Amino acid sequence: MGKGRPLRHVERATPDDPSFRCIIAGGGTGGHLFPGIAVAHELGKRFEHPMVLFVAGRGRMESVILSRHGFSVRAIDVEGIKGRGRINQARAFGKIPPAVWRSIRILRSVGPDLVAGVGGYAAGPVVVAGWLLGLKIVLHEQNLVPGVTNRVLAPLAERIYVSFEESVRGFAPKKVVVTGNPVRKEILRCTGKPETVSPGPGVRRPFTVLILGGSQGAHRINLAVSEAAGRLRDRGRYCFVHQTGEADLMDVKACYGRLGVSHVVEPFFHDVAQRYQQADLIICR
Repeated sequence: MGKGRPLRHVERATPDDPSFRCIIAGGGTGGHLFPGIAVAHELGKRFEHPMVLFVAGRGRMESVILSRHGFSVRAIDVEGIKGRGRINQARAFGKIPPAVWRSIRILRSVGPDLVAGVGGYAAGPVVVAGWLLGLKIVLHEQNLVPGVTNRVLAPLAERIYVSFEESVRGFAPKKVVVTGNPVRKEILRCTGKPETVSPGPGVRRPFTVLILGGSQGAHRINLAVSEAAGRLRDRGRYCFVHQTGEADLMDVKACYGRLGVSHVVEPFFHDVAQRYQQADLIICR
């Protein structure tokens, strides 16, 4: 396929517009959202005028990430159900019917050729709405063990794309295609090109450790790395670049400060491709 034209992120195609129109639904974590972004960019190469609209929950993370990547997003009011206690689960179940109805309205306004669910609780109402409207449904599963949402939605999908061969047995095999996990173009561009610029004559470049516990951080990884940093003998040799999530941000910053270890600590890195290039060692979930 040719490179194609840039994506046109509009809400509705005009009657004479030959665009391929796609709804990408899901989110809640970057692990669900970023593969959807990678797919959206690939559609820009495969079609002349693709239109992509994301439908996600009302979380700030989704809106910030998608706007930074130039995509339009519509929000539905939906919450996760798993492991939240009976009262919160009952409230979450109560939000599903209105979320399906709003999803139907969104889909009717766009008239998509395809609805792609990328996992996360926000994908559920959108995929159900697409099925009720008789639209083509596909799913993508990023994890080795399929998530609850994709397992529930699997009977509605025409095709299910998975990242691992072992994931095939979690679905009807005839529907499944092993594709791997879609990777964003900025990550691919930096592959094999480490950033090794010297800080200056006679200055030793620190050994840089990148810690990624997911888009919302990972509490156990945050604790383990902070504890391990305290055991280092020559702490001046190291720099820790740590994505903590919001909850542990201040505690991890304070820990590195007490230890006198060079550090860059943020709740989320939007320039993760550059961080990969700078890293000598990556610790991730």
